[in-house]
This record gives sequence, C-alpha cells and structure tokens, in this order.
Amino acid sequence: MWILFALLTSLLYALYYTFNQRCNLKPSLFMVYRGYFLSLLALPFVLMYAHTFPWQFYLIAIFQGLVISYSDLKYFQAFHKFGAENVTSITPLVVMITFIIWLIIKPSTIIFYAQTPHRSLVILLSIFLIVLAASKYQYGTDTHSLCSS
Repeated sequence: MWILFALLTSLLYALYYTFNQRCNLKPSLFMVYRGYFLSLLALPFVLMYAHTFPWQFYLIAIFQGLVISYSDLKYFQAFHKFGAENVTSITPLVVMITFIIWLIIKPSTIIFYAQTPHRSLVILLSIFLIVLAASKYQYGTDTHSLCSS
C-alpha cells in the first residue's frame, strides 16, 4: 500500500510545483492558497479524533509550522528565479540525506539492513540512481520559455 501512496504523493507534488510555476503567483500568496487547500483537505481528519495532547505538542507544532513556512517561502521564491525543474531536481538528494541521517540517529538500523541483503541492495541501487540522475541533469536550462507556451 505504501508504494501507491508514494506514487500518488510524487504525482501530487509534480502537479503542485508545476501549478506554482505556471500560475506565476507571488510566493507568499501561493502559500496562503496552499494553506487554505490543505486545511480543507485535512479538516475531515481533524474532526475524527479527540485532541488531548500536552501543551508541548502544540508548541512544537507551531514552531515546526513557522520553520516550514519560512523554508517553503524560500523554495517558492527559488521556483520563480530558477524554475521548478531546477529547484525540484534536488528532491531526490533530500531522500538520500534523510536516509543517511537516520542511520546516524539510529545505527541499529544498519544491523537490520545487514540481515536483509535484498533490501540493502535495493537501497544502494536507489542511492546510485539518485546520484546518477543528479549528475546527468542539465541545470540552468531555460524553463521560463516552457511556462509561456
């Protein structure tokens, strides 16, 4: 089931970034519209559960929201300056870096991967393909001419 959700998420991100580039909205305005859309999408799930979390949870959630808002604003500003294709080309590197950081945070995971060599092989192959794809990408292509067509 996770593969279906991963593919669906990838498709939605592609549509989301392409929409952002083609609409050419001001990044802060695009973030407001995105916030409205995500709030409407999440509303049914929020109403399904009781919310009895300690106050620290809400404090961390607010802090995380502020950090993500700032990084998204910078991300969307980069879309307008460099084009969505160039900015999103680093996304696979984020996956690889996250995997490596997780191994540092929880080194016992290495033992799990040593015991499951087929998973280790798939992970190593994926990391190799990420590096290969990033090295073959042509940065700096004229993406703005694609938006006007």
